[in-house]
Amino acid sequence: MEHIVPEKLVEQLRAAMEIRISPSAGAMFTFVVRHSGQRSFVVAGKIQFWDEVQAARSSIQYPKLSFVEEWVDGASASIARISELFAGVGVVDGVSISLEKSSTWPQEPHRWNPSYTGWKEWHFRSDLHRFEGIGESALPGDPVLLKGEPPFLNGVHAMHEWMWKDGSAWKRRDDESPLWAVLTILPDTRIRIARAEWSKGRLLIEMEIRHPERRYEVQVFYAGSQSKRHDIVEASSVVELDVPGGSELIGIFVLDEEGGLLARKRLERSGELLSDVGGVATDEQKVLSELAGGENEYVEFKPFVEQKDGKEAELVKTVVAFSNSKGGRLYVGVDDNGTPQGVSDLKKAAKRQDDNVEIAIKAIRDRLDQLFQREVKPAPRCGFRVHDKEGRPVVVVDVKEGDQKPYANAQNEYFVRRGASSMRPEPGEMRRLIQGESNHSALWALGRGGIV
Repeated sequence: MEHIVPEKLVEQLRAAMEIRISPSAGAMFTFVVRHSGQRSFVVAGKIQFWDEVQAARSSIQYPKLSFVEEWVDGASASIARISELFAGVGVVDGVSISLEKSSTWPQEPHRWNPSYTGWKEWHFRSDLHRFEGIGESALPGDPVLLKGEPPFLNGVHAMHEWMWKDGSAWKRRDDESPLWAVLTILPDTRIRIARAEWSKGRLLIEMEIRHPERRYEVQVFYAGSQSKRHDIVEASSVVELDVPGGSELIGIFVLDEEGGLLARKRLERSGELLSDVGGVATDEQKVLSELAGGENEYVEFKPFVEQKDGKEAELVKTVVAFSNSKGGRLYVGVDDNGTPQGVSDLKKAAKRQDDNVEIAIKAIRDRLDQLFQREVKPAPRCGFRVHDKEGRPVVVVDVKEGDQKPYANAQNEYFVRRGASSMRPEPGEMRRLIQGESNHSALWALGRGGIV
Protein backbone atom coordinates (compact mmCIF):
# COMPACT_ATOMS: atom_id res chain seq x y z
CA MET A 1 0.00 0.00 0.00
CA GLU A 2 1.37 3.40 -0.99
CA HIS A 3 1.78 6.22 1.49
CA ILE A 4 -0.53 9.24 1.36
CA VAL A 5 0.05 12.98 1.33
CA PRO A 6 -0.87 15.03 4.44
CA GLU A 7 -4.01 16.36 2.74
CA LYS A 8 -5.24 12.77 2.31
CA LEU A 9 -4.57 12.04 5.99
CA VAL A 10 -6.73 15.00 6.98
CA GLU A 11 -9.44 13.85 4.59
CA GLN A 12 -9.44 10.31 6.02
CA LEU A 13 -9.53 11.60 9.59
CA ARG A 14 -12.57 13.73 8.84
CA ALA A 15 -14.32 10.82 7.11
CA ALA A 16 -13.65 8.56 10.12
CA MET A 17 -15.06 11.20 12.48
CA GLU A 18 -18.31 11.20 10.54
CA ILE A 19 -18.56 7.41 10.90
CA ARG A 20 -17.96 7.43 14.66
CA ILE A 21 -20.82 9.95 15.20
CA SER A 22 -19.61 11.43 18.51
CA PRO A 23 -17.76 14.74 18.27
CA SER A 24 -14.17 14.57 19.49
CA ALA A 25 -13.24 16.85 22.39
CA GLY A 26 -9.78 17.30 20.92
CA ALA A 27 -6.42 15.54 20.73
CA MET A 28 -3.35 15.07 22.88
CA PHE A 29 -0.07 15.71 21.07
CA THR A 30 2.85 13.84 22.66
CA PHE A 31 6.41 13.86 21.28
CA VAL A 32 9.97 12.85 22.12
CA VAL A 33 12.62 15.20 20.70
CA ARG A 34 16.31 14.24 20.49
CA HIS A 35 19.08 16.82 20.91
CA SER A 36 22.33 15.95 19.10
CA GLY A 37 24.97 18.59 18.60
CA GLN A 38 23.32 21.64 17.05
CA ARG A 39 20.28 19.70 15.86
CA SER A 40 16.98 18.77 17.48
CA PHE A 41 14.56 16.39 15.78
CA VAL A 42 11.53 14.24 16.55
CA VAL A 43 12.23 10.53 17.14
CA ALA A 44 8.75 9.42 18.27
CA GLY A 45 5.27 10.86 18.61
CA LYS A 46 1.64 10.13 19.28
CA ILE A 47 -1.48 12.12 18.39
CA GLN A 48 -4.50 10.68 20.19
CA PHE A 49 -8.07 11.94 19.88
CA TRP A 50 -10.36 11.76 22.91
CA ASP A 51 -14.08 12.24 23.56
CA GLU A 52 -13.35 14.02 26.84
CA VAL A 53 -10.92 16.82 27.64
CA GLN A 54 -7.55 15.54 28.92
CA ALA A 55 -4.95 17.26 31.10
CA ALA A 56 -1.53 17.54 29.47
CA ARG A 57 1.63 16.89 31.46
CA SER A 58 4.26 19.59 31.78
CA SER A 59 6.90 19.31 29.09
CA ILE A 60 10.46 18.53 30.28
CA GLN A 61 13.76 19.29 28.56
CA TYR A 62 16.66 17.02 29.52
CA PRO A 63 20.15 17.61 28.06
CA LYS A 64 19.72 14.97 25.33
CA LEU A 65 15.94 14.52 25.16
CA SER A 66 12.85 16.69 25.45
CA PHE A 67 9.42 15.35 26.31
CA VAL A 68 6.68 17.55 24.89
CA GLU A 69 2.92 17.38 25.34
CA GLU A 70 -0.05 19.65 24.64
CA TRP A 71 -3.81 19.25 24.63
CA VAL A 72 -5.60 20.90 21.70
CA ASP A 73 -9.31 21.59 22.16
CA GLY A 74 -11.72 20.55 19.43
CA ALA A 75 -11.48 18.23 16.45
CA SER A 76 -11.15 21.04 13.90
CA ALA A 77 -8.33 22.75 15.79
CA SER A 78 -6.58 19.39 16.28
CA ILE A 79 -6.73 18.59 12.57
CA ALA A 80 -5.47 22.07 11.76
CA ARG A 81 -2.52 21.49 14.10
CA ILE A 82 -1.78 18.18 12.37
CA SER A 83 -1.69 20.01 9.03
CA GLU A 84 0.76 22.54 10.45
CA LEU A 85 3.05 19.79 11.76
CA PHE A 86 3.20 18.07 8.37
CA ALA A 87 3.79 21.43 6.68
CA GLY A 88 6.86 21.90 8.88
CA VAL A 89 5.49 24.93 10.76
CA GLY A 90 3.90 23.19 13.77
CA VAL A 91 4.46 24.02 17.42
CA VAL A 92 3.62 21.80 20.42
CA ASP A 93 3.74 23.48 23.83
CA GLY A 94 6.07 26.13 22.47
CA VAL A 95 8.47 23.63 20.84
CA SER A 96 8.84 23.54 17.05
CA ILE A 97 7.84 20.14 15.70
CA SER A 98 8.28 19.29 12.03
CA LEU A 99 6.88 16.17 10.32
CA GLU A 100 7.48 17.68 6.89
CA LYS A 101 9.47 14.84 5.31
CA SER A 102 7.55 11.96 6.88
CA SER A 103 5.62 9.30 4.95
CA THR A 104 2.12 8.48 6.20
CA TRP A 105 0.47 5.13 5.67
CA PRO A 106 -3.34 5.04 5.56
CA GLN A 107 -5.67 2.95 7.65
CA GLU A 108 -6.01 -0.36 5.81
CA PRO A 109 -9.64 -1.34 5.08
CA HIS A 110 -11.02 -3.91 7.54
CA ARG A 111 -7.77 -3.97 9.54
CA TRP A 112 -8.14 -4.58 13.27
CA ASN A 113 -5.54 -2.55 15.15
CA PRO A 114 -4.15 -3.15 18.63
CA SER A 115 -6.24 -1.00 20.96
CA TYR A 116 -4.76 1.66 23.24
CA THR A 117 -8.11 3.02 24.42
CA GLY A 118 -10.35 -0.04 24.72
CA TRP A 119 -12.32 0.89 21.61
CA LYS A 120 -11.87 -0.02 17.98
CA GLU A 121 -9.33 2.44 16.55
CA TRP A 122 -8.23 3.97 13.30
CA HIS A 123 -4.43 4.16 13.13
CA PHE A 124 -2.34 6.33 10.81
CA ARG A 125 1.40 5.71 11.00
CA SER A 126 3.80 8.39 9.81
CA ASP A 127 7.41 7.26 9.30
CA LEU A 128 9.77 10.09 10.18
CA HIS A 129 12.72 11.37 8.21
CA ARG A 130 15.95 9.89 9.58
CA PHE A 131 19.01 12.05 9.92
CA GLU A 132 22.34 10.82 8.59
CA GLY A 133 24.84 9.73 11.20
CA ILE A 134 22.22 9.05 13.88
CA GLY A 135 21.80 5.35 13.16
CA GLU A 136 19.04 3.01 14.33
CA SER A 137 19.43 3.85 18.01
CA ALA A 138 18.51 7.51 18.34
CA LEU A 139 18.06 7.27 22.11
CA PRO A 140 20.91 7.75 24.59
CA GLY A 141 22.11 4.60 26.31
CA ASP A 142 23.17 6.37 29.49
CA PRO A 143 20.80 7.56 32.26
CA VAL A 144 18.48 10.47 31.42
CA LEU A 145 18.80 12.84 34.37
CA LEU A 146 18.00 16.42 35.32
CA LYS A 147 17.94 17.98 38.76
CA GLY A 148 14.43 18.03 40.16
CA GLU A 149 12.99 15.87 37.38
CA PRO A 150 12.15 12.13 37.21
CA PRO A 151 15.23 9.94 36.55
CA PHE A 152 15.33 7.29 33.81
CA LEU A 153 17.73 4.38 33.37
CA ASN A 154 18.30 5.20 29.71
CA GLY A 155 16.64 6.73 26.66
CA VAL A 156 14.52 3.67 25.88
CA HIS A 157 13.11 3.69 29.43
CA ALA A 158 12.39 7.42 29.20
CA MET A 159 10.74 7.28 25.78
CA HIS A 160 8.43 4.36 26.62
CA GLU A 161 7.31 5.82 29.94
CA TRP A 162 6.63 9.25 28.45
CA MET A 163 4.90 8.05 25.29
CA TRP A 164 2.82 5.19 26.67
CA LYS A 165 2.82 5.73 30.46
CA ASP A 166 4.29 2.25 30.64
CA GLY A 167 5.03 1.16 34.20
CA SER A 168 7.30 -1.61 32.86
CA ALA A 169 9.23 0.75 30.60
CA TRP A 170 12.46 0.11 32.49
CA LYS A 171 12.42 -3.47 31.12
CA ARG A 172 12.31 -2.40 27.47
CA ARG A 173 15.12 -3.04 25.01
CA ASP A 174 16.34 -1.00 22.05
CA ASP A 175 14.70 -3.31 19.54
CA GLU A 176 11.31 -2.79 21.19
CA SER A 177 11.37 0.98 20.75
CA PRO A 178 8.85 2.38 18.21
CA LEU A 179 11.35 4.95 16.92
CA TRP A 180 11.14 7.20 13.88
CA ALA A 181 7.35 7.09 13.78
CA VAL A 182 4.32 9.14 14.81
CA LEU A 183 1.06 7.29 15.44
CA THR A 184 -2.26 9.12 15.04
CA ILE A 185 -5.05 7.33 16.93
CA LEU A 186 -8.78 7.95 16.52
CA PRO A 187 -11.05 5.66 18.61
CA ASP A 188 -14.44 4.58 17.32
CA THR A 189 -16.53 5.12 20.46
CA ARG A 190 -19.88 3.81 19.28
CA ILE A 191 -19.91 0.51 21.18
CA ARG A 192 -17.49 -1.78 22.99
CA ILE A 193 -17.52 -4.93 25.11
CA ALA A 194 -17.15 -3.79 28.70
CA ARG A 195 -17.14 -7.28 30.19
CA ALA A 196 -17.54 -10.87 29.03
CA GLU A 197 -17.77 -13.86 31.36
CA TRP A 198 -18.25 -17.55 30.59
CA SER A 199 -19.27 -19.51 33.68
CA LYS A 200 -21.40 -22.54 34.47
CA GLY A 201 -22.70 -22.93 30.94
CA ARG A 202 -23.74 -19.28 30.59
CA LEU A 203 -22.21 -16.41 28.66
CA LEU A 204 -22.63 -12.88 30.03
CA ILE A 205 -21.71 -9.94 27.81
CA GLU A 206 -21.95 -6.36 29.07
CA MET A 207 -21.80 -3.58 26.48
CA GLU A 208 -21.01 0.11 26.70
CA ILE A 209 -23.19 1.67 24.02
CA ARG A 210 -22.71 5.38 23.30
CA HIS A 211 -25.37 5.57 20.56
CA PRO A 212 -28.27 3.24 21.44
CA GLU A 213 -30.37 4.71 18.62
CA ARG A 214 -28.18 2.71 16.22
CA ARG A 215 -28.66 -1.02 15.75
CA TYR A 216 -25.73 -3.32 16.41
CA GLU A 217 -25.47 -7.09 16.05
CA VAL A 218 -23.69 -9.56 18.32
CA GLN A 219 -22.37 -12.74 16.72
CA VAL A 220 -21.04 -15.52 18.96
CA PHE A 221 -19.10 -18.54 17.69
CA TYR A 222 -18.78 -21.68 19.86
CA ALA A 223 -15.63 -23.60 18.91
CA GLY A 224 -15.73 -27.32 19.63
CA SER A 225 -19.50 -27.58 20.17
CA GLN A 226 -21.31 -30.30 18.25
CA SER A 227 -24.83 -29.14 19.14
CA LYS A 228 -24.79 -25.45 18.25
CA ARG A 229 -22.30 -23.52 16.16
CA HIS A 230 -23.23 -19.89 16.84
CA ASP A 231 -25.75 -17.31 18.07
CA ILE A 232 -26.73 -14.02 16.38
CA VAL A 233 -28.63 -11.49 18.53
CA GLU A 234 -29.24 -7.76 18.67
CA ALA A 235 -26.84 -5.86 20.88
CA SER A 236 -28.04 -4.45 24.20
CA SER A 237 -26.36 -3.32 27.40
CA VAL A 238 -26.51 -6.90 28.72
CA VAL A 239 -26.60 -10.06 26.59
CA GLU A 240 -26.96 -13.49 28.19
CA LEU A 241 -26.71 -16.74 26.25
CA ASP A 242 -26.57 -20.47 26.95
CA VAL A 243 -23.21 -21.99 26.00
CA PRO A 244 -23.57 -25.38 24.29
CA GLY A 245 -21.76 -28.33 25.83
CA GLY A 246 -18.37 -29.22 24.44
CA SER A 247 -17.41 -25.64 23.69
CA GLU A 248 -13.68 -25.01 24.05
CA LEU A 249 -13.50 -21.40 22.88
CA ILE A 250 -15.97 -18.57 22.37
CA GLY A 251 -15.51 -15.81 19.82
CA ILE A 252 -17.63 -12.68 20.29
CA PHE A 253 -18.06 -10.13 17.49
CA VAL A 254 -20.06 -6.87 17.43
CA LEU A 255 -21.05 -5.48 14.02
CA ASP A 256 -22.58 -2.20 12.89
CA GLU A 257 -25.48 -1.81 10.46
CA GLU A 258 -23.16 -2.10 7.46
CA GLY A 259 -21.46 -5.23 8.81
CA GLY A 260 -18.30 -3.46 10.00
CA LEU A 261 -16.54 -5.03 12.97
CA LEU A 262 -16.65 -2.72 16.02
CA ALA A 263 -15.61 -4.97 18.90
CA ARG A 264 -14.42 -8.50 19.51
CA LYS A 265 -13.45 -10.72 22.39
CA ARG A 266 -12.10 -14.22 22.83
CA LEU A 267 -12.83 -16.47 25.81
CA GLU A 268 -11.25 -19.85 26.45
CA ARG A 269 -12.37 -22.62 28.75
CA SER A 270 -10.78 -22.19 32.15
CA GLY A 271 -11.08 -23.51 35.69
CA GLU A 272 -14.02 -21.16 36.30
CA LEU A 273 -16.23 -23.12 33.89
CA LEU A 274 -18.38 -26.16 34.41
CA SER A 275 -16.50 -29.25 33.38
CA ASP A 276 -17.76 -31.32 30.45
CA VAL A 277 -19.28 -33.89 32.84
CA GLY A 278 -21.18 -31.24 34.76
CA GLY A 279 -19.01 -30.88 37.81
CA VAL A 280 -17.62 -27.54 39.05
CA ALA A 281 -13.86 -27.19 38.76
CA THR A 282 -11.93 -27.26 42.02
CA ASP A 283 -9.88 -24.34 43.34
CA GLU A 284 -6.78 -26.32 42.44
CA GLN A 285 -7.89 -26.67 38.80
CA LYS A 286 -8.81 -23.00 38.72
CA VAL A 287 -5.36 -21.91 39.91
CA LEU A 288 -3.57 -24.22 37.47
CA SER A 289 -5.70 -22.94 34.61
CA GLU A 290 -5.04 -19.30 35.44
CA LEU A 291 -1.31 -19.84 35.86
CA ALA A 292 -1.23 -21.52 32.47
CA GLY A 293 -3.56 -19.01 30.81
CA GLY A 294 -1.55 -15.85 31.46
CA GLU A 295 -2.48 -12.43 32.78
CA ASN A 296 -5.82 -10.85 31.91
CA GLU A 297 -8.32 -8.40 33.37
CA TYR A 298 -8.84 -10.66 36.39
CA VAL A 299 -5.37 -12.21 36.83
CA GLU A 300 -1.99 -10.61 37.64
CA PHE A 301 1.41 -12.27 38.19
CA LYS A 302 4.06 -10.83 40.53
CA PRO A 303 7.31 -12.21 42.01
CA PHE A 304 8.08 -12.38 45.71
CA VAL A 305 9.19 -8.94 46.88
CA GLU A 306 11.29 -8.07 49.90
CA GLN A 307 9.93 -5.67 52.48
CA LYS A 308 10.37 -1.97 51.59
CA ASP A 309 11.42 -2.90 48.06
CA GLY A 310 10.14 -0.31 45.58
CA LYS A 311 8.29 -3.08 43.73
CA GLU A 312 5.82 -3.31 46.63
CA ALA A 313 4.14 -0.32 44.96
CA GLU A 314 3.26 -2.53 41.97
CA LEU A 315 1.46 -4.97 44.28
CA VAL A 316 -0.50 -2.11 45.83
CA LYS A 317 -1.31 -0.71 42.39
CA THR A 318 -2.79 -4.05 41.31
CA VAL A 319 -4.97 -4.34 44.43
CA VAL A 320 -6.24 -0.76 43.94
CA ALA A 321 -7.09 -1.53 40.29
CA PHE A 322 -8.91 -4.78 41.11
CA SER A 323 -10.85 -3.03 43.92
CA ASN A 324 -11.96 -0.25 41.54
CA SER A 325 -12.93 -2.79 38.87
CA LYS A 326 -14.52 -6.22 39.17
CA GLY A 327 -11.99 -7.83 41.47
CA GLY A 328 -9.36 -10.39 40.54
CA ARG A 329 -6.56 -12.62 41.73
CA LEU A 330 -2.99 -11.53 42.37
CA TYR A 331 -0.51 -14.42 42.21
CA VAL A 332 2.61 -13.60 44.24
CA GLY A 333 5.66 -15.77 43.75
CA VAL A 334 5.52 -16.36 39.98
CA ASP A 335 7.33 -14.91 36.97
CA ASP A 336 5.71 -13.13 34.02
CA ASN A 337 4.77 -16.49 32.48
CA GLY A 338 3.03 -17.81 35.59
CA THR A 339 5.89 -20.15 36.57
CA PRO A 340 6.36 -20.43 40.36
CA GLN A 341 9.73 -19.16 41.60
CA GLY A 342 10.46 -21.64 44.36
CA VAL A 343 11.37 -21.92 48.03
CA SER A 344 14.71 -20.07 47.85
CA ASP A 345 13.06 -16.92 46.46
CA LEU A 346 10.28 -17.24 49.04
CA LYS A 347 12.70 -17.42 51.96
CA LYS A 348 14.86 -14.62 50.59
CA ALA A 349 11.85 -12.28 50.30
CA ALA A 350 10.59 -13.29 53.75
CA LYS A 351 14.10 -12.99 55.25
CA ARG A 352 13.55 -16.41 56.78
CA GLN A 353 16.47 -18.34 55.30
CA ASP A 354 16.86 -20.58 58.35
CA ASP A 355 13.17 -21.23 59.01
CA ASN A 356 10.90 -23.81 57.45
CA VAL A 357 8.64 -23.07 54.48
CA GLU A 358 5.46 -22.67 56.55
CA ILE A 359 7.00 -19.89 58.64
CA ALA A 360 8.28 -18.11 55.52
CA ILE A 361 4.85 -18.33 53.87
CA LYS A 362 3.15 -16.94 56.98
CA ALA A 363 5.64 -14.06 57.06
CA ILE A 364 4.88 -13.18 53.42
CA ARG A 365 1.10 -13.45 53.91
CA ASP A 366 1.14 -11.30 57.04
CA ARG A 367 3.35 -8.68 55.37
CA LEU A 368 1.13 -8.51 52.27
CA ASP A 369 -1.98 -8.16 54.43
CA GLN A 370 -0.38 -5.33 56.42
CA LEU A 371 0.90 -3.69 53.24
CA PHE A 372 -2.53 -3.62 51.59
CA GLN A 373 -4.31 -2.49 54.75
CA ARG A 374 -1.78 0.32 55.20
CA GLU A 375 -1.29 1.44 51.60
CA VAL A 376 -4.76 1.02 50.06
CA LYS A 377 -7.49 3.47 51.08
CA PRO A 378 -10.15 2.56 52.03
CA ALA A 379 -9.03 -0.89 53.18
CA PRO A 380 -9.55 -3.47 50.41
CA ARG A 381 -11.39 -6.76 50.74
CA CYS A 382 -8.67 -9.38 50.31
CA GLY A 383 -8.40 -13.09 51.06
CA PHE A 384 -5.16 -15.05 51.16
CA ARG A 385 -4.43 -18.67 50.37
CA VAL A 386 -1.44 -20.73 49.30
CA HIS A 387 -1.11 -22.92 46.24
CA ASP A 388 1.73 -25.43 46.21
CA LYS A 389 2.88 -26.55 42.77
CA GLU A 390 5.43 -29.33 42.99
CA GLY A 391 6.94 -27.94 46.16
CA ARG A 392 6.98 -24.32 44.94
CA PRO A 393 4.48 -22.27 46.98
CA VAL A 394 2.51 -19.39 45.50
CA VAL A 395 0.51 -16.87 47.55
CA VAL A 396 -2.89 -16.23 45.94
CA VAL A 397 -4.52 -12.93 46.90
CA ASP A 398 -8.26 -12.89 46.12
CA VAL A 399 -9.27 -9.23 45.74
CA LYS A 400 -12.99 -8.50 45.79
CA GLU A 401 -14.63 -5.65 43.90
CA GLY A 402 -14.75 -2.79 46.35
CA ASP A 403 -18.01 -1.44 47.76
CA GLN A 404 -16.46 1.91 48.78
CA LYS A 405 -15.08 3.16 45.46
CA PRO A 406 -12.91 4.92 44.55
CA TYR A 407 -9.86 3.18 46.02
CA ALA A 408 -6.40 4.79 45.96
CA ASN A 409 -2.88 4.19 47.19
CA ALA A 410 -1.22 6.17 49.95
CA GLN A 411 -0.18 8.81 47.39
CA ASN A 412 -3.85 9.31 46.40
CA GLU A 413 -3.29 7.73 42.98
CA TYR A 414 -6.22 5.87 41.42
CA PHE A 415 -6.03 2.86 39.10
CA VAL A 416 -8.47 0.65 37.21
CA ARG A 417 -8.07 -2.59 35.36
CA ARG A 418 -7.77 -2.48 31.56
CA GLY A 419 -7.09 -5.82 29.99
CA ALA A 420 -3.95 -7.21 31.64
CA SER A 421 -2.78 -3.81 32.91
CA SER A 422 -3.53 -1.50 35.83
CA MET A 423 -3.94 2.02 34.46
CA ARG A 424 -5.01 5.46 35.59
CA PRO A 425 -8.72 6.02 34.93
CA GLU A 426 -9.94 8.30 32.18
CA PRO A 427 -11.97 11.33 33.34
CA GLY A 428 -15.26 9.58 32.59
CA GLU A 429 -14.18 6.49 34.51
CA MET A 430 -13.12 8.63 37.45
CA ARG A 431 -16.52 10.28 37.58
CA ARG A 432 -18.24 6.90 37.63
CA LEU A 433 -15.99 5.72 40.44
CA ILE A 434 -16.72 8.81 42.50
CA GLN A 435 -20.43 8.36 41.86
CA GLY A 436 -20.14 4.79 43.10
CA GLU A 437 -21.05 3.15 39.83
CA SER A 438 -19.49 -0.10 38.60
CA ASN A 439 -16.53 0.77 36.45
CA HIS A 440 -17.52 -1.23 33.42
CA SER A 441 -15.36 0.75 31.05
CA ALA A 442 -12.27 -0.28 33.01
CA LEU A 443 -13.01 -3.90 32.13
CA TRP A 444 -12.84 -3.73 28.37
CA ALA A 445 -10.97 -6.64 26.94
CA LEU A 446 -10.49 -6.20 23.26
CA GLY A 447 -6.90 -7.32 23.60
CA ARG A 448 -3.98 -6.04 21.60
CA GLY A 449 -4.19 -8.84 19.12
CA GLY A 450 -7.89 -9.59 19.16
CA ILE A 451 -9.05 -13.08 18.24
CA VAL A 452 -6.30 -15.11 16.70
